[in-house]
Amino acid sequence: MPRSLILLIYNIALPLFFVLAFPAWLVKMWRRGGYGTGLLERFAVFKTTSISEPKDTIYIHAVSVGEVLIALKLIKSILDYDASLHIVLAATTSTGHAVARQNAPSQARVIYSPLDFNFIVRMVMRRFSPQQIVLIEAEAWPNLLRIAQKKNIPVSIVNARLSARSEARFKKFSCLVTPVFSMITRVGVQDTIDKNRFAELGIPTAKIHITGSIKFDLTGGQAPQKRSDFQKLLNDFGNDGGNGRKVLLLASTHT
Repeated sequence: MPRSLILLIYNIALPLFFVLAFPAWLVKMWRRGGYGTGLLERFAVFKTTSISEPKDTIYIHAVSVGEVLIALKLIKSILDYDASLHIVLAATTSTGHAVARQNAPSQARVIYSPLDFNFIVRMVMRRFSPQQIVLIEAEAWPNLLRIAQKKNIPVSIVNARLSARSEARFKKFSCLVTPVFSMITRVGVQDTIDKNRFAELGIPTAKIHITGSIKFDLTGGQAPQKRSDFQKLLNDFGNDGGNGRKVLLLASTHT
Protein backbone atom coordinates (compact mmCIF):
# COMPACT_ATOMS: atom_id res chain seq x y z
CA MET A 1 0.00 0.00 0.00
CA PRO A 2 1.42 3.45 -0.87
CA ARG A 3 2.75 5.37 2.12
CA SER A 4 0.68 8.44 1.23
CA LEU A 5 -2.52 6.38 1.42
CA ILE A 6 -1.47 4.87 4.76
CA LEU A 7 -0.86 8.33 6.20
CA LEU A 8 -4.19 9.57 4.84
CA ILE A 9 -6.07 6.71 6.51
CA TYR A 10 -4.07 7.17 9.72
CA ASN A 11 -4.79 10.90 9.89
CA ILE A 12 -8.50 10.30 9.33
CA ALA A 13 -8.70 7.55 11.95
CA LEU A 14 -6.51 9.21 14.60
CA PRO A 15 -8.93 12.03 15.58
CA LEU A 16 -11.80 9.54 15.83
CA PHE A 17 -9.74 7.24 18.02
CA PHE A 18 -8.62 10.17 20.17
CA VAL A 19 -12.19 11.35 20.81
CA LEU A 20 -13.24 7.83 21.83
CA ALA A 21 -10.16 7.17 23.97
CA PHE A 22 -9.84 10.58 25.63
CA PRO A 23 -12.12 9.88 28.65
CA ALA A 24 -10.30 6.62 29.45
CA TRP A 25 -6.97 8.40 28.99
CA LEU A 26 -7.95 11.05 31.57
CA VAL A 27 -8.99 8.36 34.04
CA LYS A 28 -5.68 6.57 33.53
CA MET A 29 -3.75 9.80 34.10
CA TRP A 30 -5.72 10.47 37.27
CA ARG A 31 -4.99 6.99 38.64
CA ARG A 32 -1.29 7.43 37.92
CA GLY A 33 -1.28 10.78 39.66
CA GLY A 34 -0.72 12.78 36.51
CA TYR A 35 -4.19 14.20 36.00
CA GLY A 36 -3.89 17.53 34.23
CA THR A 37 -0.10 17.57 34.59
CA GLY A 38 1.44 18.73 31.35
CA LEU A 39 -1.79 18.13 29.47
CA LEU A 40 -1.31 21.19 27.29
CA GLU A 41 2.24 20.17 26.39
CA ARG A 42 0.75 17.17 24.62
CA PHE A 43 -0.92 19.72 22.33
CA ALA A 44 2.34 21.71 21.88
CA VAL A 45 1.23 24.45 24.28
CA PHE A 46 4.10 25.34 26.62
CA LYS A 47 4.46 27.76 29.53
CA THR A 48 7.80 29.05 28.25
CA THR A 49 8.32 31.11 25.11
CA SER A 50 9.67 29.47 21.99
CA ILE A 51 12.67 31.80 21.85
CA SER A 52 13.85 30.56 25.26
CA GLU A 53 13.91 26.92 24.15
CA PRO A 54 17.07 25.06 23.09
CA LYS A 55 17.57 24.76 19.33
CA ASP A 56 19.44 22.29 17.12
CA THR A 57 18.60 19.59 19.61
CA ILE A 58 18.82 15.84 19.89
CA TYR A 59 15.17 14.89 20.40
CA ILE A 60 14.75 11.66 22.40
CA HIS A 61 11.34 10.00 22.64
CA ALA A 62 10.65 7.58 25.51
CA VAL A 63 7.33 6.09 26.55
CA SER A 64 7.35 5.20 30.24
CA VAL A 65 9.72 4.60 33.15
CA GLY A 66 11.72 1.76 31.59
CA GLU A 67 12.37 3.65 28.37
CA VAL A 68 13.14 6.87 30.26
CA LEU A 69 15.80 5.11 32.34
CA ILE A 70 17.41 3.90 29.12
CA ALA A 71 17.18 7.42 27.69
CA LEU A 72 18.90 8.85 30.78
CA LYS A 73 21.82 6.46 30.30
CA LEU A 74 22.04 7.50 26.67
CA ILE A 75 21.90 11.19 27.56
CA LYS A 76 24.77 10.77 30.01
CA SER A 77 26.90 9.15 27.32
CA ILE A 78 26.01 11.88 24.82
CA LEU A 79 26.93 14.66 27.23
CA ASP A 80 30.13 12.88 28.25
CA TYR A 81 31.03 13.00 24.56
CA ASP A 82 30.00 16.64 24.06
CA ALA A 83 28.61 18.66 26.98
CA SER A 84 27.58 21.52 24.68
CA LEU A 85 24.83 19.51 22.98
CA HIS A 86 21.18 20.40 23.64
CA ILE A 87 18.79 17.55 24.36
CA VAL A 88 15.01 17.27 24.56
CA LEU A 89 13.61 14.24 26.40
CA ALA A 90 9.95 13.63 25.58
CA ALA A 91 8.14 11.15 27.85
CA THR A 92 4.67 9.81 27.17
CA THR A 93 3.39 8.74 30.60
CA SER A 94 3.15 10.84 33.75
CA THR A 95 5.29 8.32 35.66
CA GLY A 96 7.96 8.39 32.97
CA HIS A 97 7.85 12.18 32.90
CA ALA A 98 8.28 12.34 36.69
CA VAL A 99 11.34 10.08 36.57
CA ALA A 100 12.79 12.17 33.75
CA ARG A 101 12.24 15.44 35.65
CA GLN A 102 13.86 14.03 38.78
CA ASN A 103 16.91 12.52 37.10
CA ALA A 104 17.64 14.36 33.86
CA PRO A 105 20.70 16.64 33.78
CA SER A 106 20.21 20.39 33.47
CA GLN A 107 21.19 20.27 29.77
CA ALA A 108 18.11 18.18 28.98
CA ARG A 109 14.72 19.83 28.44
CA VAL A 110 12.03 17.43 29.67
CA ILE A 111 8.59 17.61 28.05
CA TYR A 112 5.55 15.44 27.51
CA SER A 113 5.47 13.66 24.17
CA PRO A 114 3.14 15.48 21.77
CA LEU A 115 0.13 13.71 20.35
CA ASP A 116 0.91 12.42 16.86
CA PHE A 117 -1.34 14.87 15.06
CA ASN A 118 0.38 16.40 12.06
CA PHE A 119 0.01 20.04 13.11
CA ILE A 120 1.04 19.34 16.73
CA VAL A 121 4.20 17.48 15.73
CA ARG A 122 5.10 20.29 13.32
CA MET A 123 4.83 22.88 16.10
CA VAL A 124 7.08 20.85 18.39
CA MET A 125 9.63 20.33 15.62
CA ARG A 126 9.68 24.07 14.90
CA ARG A 127 10.06 24.83 18.59
CA PHE A 128 13.11 22.63 19.17
CA SER A 129 14.46 22.29 15.59
CA PRO A 130 15.98 18.85 16.20
CA GLN A 131 19.01 17.78 14.21
CA GLN A 132 18.42 14.16 15.15
CA ILE A 133 15.52 12.16 16.58
CA VAL A 134 16.09 9.09 18.75
CA LEU A 135 13.30 6.65 19.57
CA ILE A 136 13.80 4.31 22.53
CA GLU A 137 13.10 0.64 21.73
CA ALA A 138 10.32 0.47 19.11
CA GLU A 139 8.14 3.57 19.15
CA ALA A 140 7.39 4.59 15.57
CA TRP A 141 4.75 7.29 15.16
CA PRO A 142 3.81 7.83 11.48
CA ASN A 143 3.44 11.63 11.49
CA LEU A 144 6.61 12.14 13.51
CA LEU A 145 8.53 9.95 11.06
CA ARG A 146 7.02 11.60 7.99
CA ILE A 147 7.71 15.15 9.18
CA ALA A 148 11.26 14.19 10.14
CA GLN A 149 11.78 12.71 6.67
CA LYS A 150 10.49 15.88 4.99
CA LYS A 151 12.84 17.99 7.10
CA ASN A 152 15.77 15.61 6.45
CA ILE A 153 16.09 14.84 10.15
CA PRO A 154 17.65 11.39 10.70
CA VAL A 155 15.59 9.11 12.95
CA SER A 156 17.17 6.26 14.90
CA ILE A 157 15.66 3.54 17.07
CA VAL A 158 18.02 2.52 19.87
CA ASN A 159 17.89 -0.53 22.13
CA ALA A 160 15.37 -1.87 19.64
CA ARG A 161 13.75 -5.18 20.38
CA LEU A 162 10.95 -7.13 18.76
CA SER A 163 9.35 -10.16 20.36
CA ALA A 164 8.20 -13.12 18.31
CA ARG A 165 4.61 -12.20 19.10
CA SER A 166 5.08 -8.61 17.92
CA GLU A 167 6.84 -9.78 14.78
CA ALA A 168 3.95 -12.10 13.93
CA ARG A 169 1.43 -9.33 14.53
CA PHE A 170 3.38 -6.84 12.41
CA LYS A 171 3.73 -9.36 9.59
CA LYS A 172 -0.05 -9.66 9.38
CA PHE A 173 -0.16 -5.94 8.64
CA SER A 174 3.12 -5.69 6.75
CA CYS A 175 1.47 -3.62 4.02
CA LEU A 176 0.92 -0.94 6.68
CA VAL A 177 3.98 -1.48 8.89
CA THR A 178 6.76 -1.73 6.30
CA PRO A 179 6.16 1.68 4.65
CA VAL A 180 6.18 3.34 8.08
CA PHE A 181 9.37 1.63 9.29
CA SER A 182 11.05 2.42 5.97
CA MET A 183 11.17 6.09 7.05
CA ILE A 184 13.60 5.21 9.87
CA THR A 185 17.24 6.01 9.14
CA ARG A 186 18.86 3.36 11.33
CA VAL A 187 17.95 0.76 13.93
CA GLY A 188 20.23 -0.29 16.79
CA VAL A 189 19.11 -3.77 17.87
CA GLN A 190 20.12 -5.81 20.89
CA ASP A 191 21.19 -9.03 19.13
CA THR A 192 21.02 -11.07 15.93
CA ILE A 193 17.54 -12.37 16.76
CA ASP A 194 16.15 -8.85 16.82
CA LYS A 195 18.11 -7.95 13.68
CA ASN A 196 16.52 -10.82 11.77
CA ARG A 197 13.06 -9.93 13.02
CA PHE A 198 13.34 -6.29 11.95
CA ALA A 199 14.73 -7.40 8.59
CA GLU A 200 11.69 -9.64 8.14
CA LEU A 201 9.55 -6.50 8.36
CA GLY A 202 11.26 -5.17 5.26
CA ILE A 203 13.85 -2.89 6.84
CA PRO A 204 17.09 -3.06 4.79
CA THR A 205 19.81 -4.90 6.71
CA ALA A 206 22.19 -2.01 5.95
CA LYS A 207 20.07 0.12 8.31
CA ILE A 208 20.15 -2.44 11.14
CA HIS A 209 23.12 -2.54 13.52
CA ILE A 210 23.72 -4.84 16.49
CA THR A 211 24.63 -2.50 19.35
CA GLY A 212 23.71 -4.60 22.38
CA SER A 213 21.43 -3.57 25.21
CA ILE A 214 21.81 -0.19 26.87
CA LYS A 215 20.26 -1.78 29.97
CA PHE A 216 23.41 -3.88 30.29
CA ASP A 217 25.79 -0.95 29.91
CA LEU A 218 27.92 -0.69 33.03
CA THR A 219 30.40 1.93 34.13
CA GLY A 220 33.92 0.55 34.19
CA GLY A 221 33.02 -2.97 33.15
CA GLN A 222 32.11 -5.11 30.18
CA ALA A 223 28.54 -6.31 30.27
CA PRO A 224 27.12 -9.22 28.24
CA GLN A 225 25.64 -7.98 24.97
CA LYS A 226 24.05 -11.19 23.70
CA ARG A 227 21.35 -13.42 25.14
CA SER A 228 23.72 -16.39 25.03
CA ASP A 229 26.40 -14.47 26.95
CA PHE A 230 23.88 -13.37 29.57
CA GLN A 231 22.60 -16.94 29.93
CA LYS A 232 26.17 -18.17 30.45
CA LEU A 233 26.71 -15.48 33.08
CA LEU A 234 23.63 -16.64 34.99
CA ASN A 235 24.60 -20.30 34.65
CA ASP A 236 28.14 -19.68 35.89
CA PHE A 237 26.91 -17.60 38.80
CA GLY A 238 24.27 -20.12 39.78
CA ASN A 239 26.61 -23.09 39.47
CA ASP A 240 28.99 -21.70 42.15
CA GLY A 241 31.59 -24.41 41.66
CA GLY A 242 29.04 -27.19 41.65
CA ASN A 243 27.26 -26.09 44.85
CA GLY A 244 24.06 -25.24 42.99
CA ARG A 245 23.56 -21.68 44.23
CA LYS A 246 20.01 -20.45 43.69
CA VAL A 247 19.67 -17.26 41.65
CA LEU A 248 16.79 -14.81 42.05
CA LEU A 249 16.60 -12.45 39.07
CA LEU A 250 14.55 -9.25 39.38
CA ALA A 251 13.93 -7.74 35.96
CA SER A 252 12.52 -4.38 34.90
CA THR A 253 12.99 -2.80 38.31
CA HIS A 254 14.33 0.63 39.23
CA THR A 255 15.18 2.55 42.38
